[in-house]
Amino acid sequence: MEGQTYADQRPNPRAFGGVEDSQGTKIRFLESAALADLADPIQTQRGRNSGDAAMIQRQAFAAEERGGEALPPLSSGELYSQLRYRPSVTRGSNRKNMPEGAEIETIGIDWMRWSGPSEQVEHVRRYLSDTLDLSREEWQHHMPGFWFYAERYSHPYGVNICFTSEKEGRNCEHCTIELTGDAIQRAGVITALEVNRDLAGRGFAATRFDVYVDWEGEDIQLIEEVHGACNHGHLCMLRSWSVQESTGDSARSGYTVYLGSRQSDVLYRFYDKGLEQGGGKSGVWIRAELELKKERSRALALELAQLDNGYQGWEALAAGVWAGHVDFREGSKQQRRSSRRQCDFWKRLIEDIESIRYRVTRTKTDMDRHREWLRRCVFPLLQAVSKRTDLDMCQMWDELAADVEPMVDADTRPLVWEYVQYLRTDGIVKVPDFNVLDIDQGDGDD
Repeated sequence: MEGQTYADQRPNPRAFGGVEDSQGTKIRFLESAALADLADPIQTQRGRNSGDAAMIQRQAFAAEERGGEALPPLSSGELYSQLRYRPSVTRGSNRKNMPEGAEIETIGIDWMRWSGPSEQVEHVRRYLSDTLDLSREEWQHHMPGFWFYAERYSHPYGVNICFTSEKEGRNCEHCTIELTGDAIQRAGVITALEVNRDLAGRGFAATRFDVYVDWEGEDIQLIEEVHGACNHGHLCMLRSWSVQESTGDSARSGYTVYLGSRQSDVLYRFYDKGLEQGGGKSGVWIRAELELKKERSRALALELAQLDNGYQGWEALAAGVWAGHVDFREGSKQQRRSSRRQCDFWKRLIEDIESIRYRVTRTKTDMDRHREWLRRCVFPLLQAVSKRTDLDMCQMWDELAADVEPMVDADTRPLVWEYVQYLRTDGIVKVPDFNVLDIDQGDGDD
């Protein structure tokens, strides 16, 4: 709309309603226009865990520890001046529950990504140039873009806008905007949160948000503690983990422990940020980073967008989400997590943080959802290959599926019969009209 700014289009504030379960855990249901059309309900679970018998009432470390005043972002010269990134909010050395050897603790947001209507690409590019103080002459145009898009605008300060113009005739309804860690740290977290709120008012939904906690000190052993806990089977709430170490000139040059997988909506990275930035000594700058995607990133983005008073309390929210999606507990995995003893290092680290967990209830996949996934994620890629090889879709499909065996239990899959019924109803194929219950199930002697 001509003459209106993004600020004019901000979403109306809505209350995040909540209930409390028998253990005193706060369950908050997110209510927002941007989430109303999601098929999967999202719950925000506050507190330690709903199954914990011994609920610890922890104060949020935001207003109480600072006397109710928000700390401004630090300038690049105040801390880590010799390093690439600067911290966003520093809680200082007065917090007792930091990793051993740590003296300074920092909360920050490291990555933001949104998806929204593509007709606003040029408008968004101008808006980001003005809001983030980006030179319009420095934008560069690339073909192809990321994530199956045909085109991309990039800025040297770490901003990407990916889109497909209408002339391509595919995947042109949406575009993706990305602020990398460099862009957020340069602009400041408050400005980045303003961008998040303004984009929400224009119909954009978050698809990725990263939050982190940094520690600075001497010989910090947090990564070793996390690595050891995973080795002993103490990792909870996430199924997989891996470790990556690298050496150079007989000394460690990198050390990272991953919790979760790249394909999942929740991924933790515990790594030596100082080594990554070229420092020669390990254990002086450690980062623990949480990457949220899909519904969970949308939930966090919406909560952040609805904070008042200059986003006061954003660091408490970010740290609570960071602490709420993983746990480390001793004992057998066959035991209930609430009955297992929490590892000392993790209990010490999060005991004064009000943990927040976003719980997503998955809906059953029906034919419409499956077909939409194929149209959004599979067919655009095949169409792009077809366009560049002169092969039609049927030829490519035959080639890709030549050695694929059909499901052995296909007759018991409702989705298979939904497709069969759809094709038969439309007269696309003619198949025998029999019911799955008519299939011979054997005499049962086995």
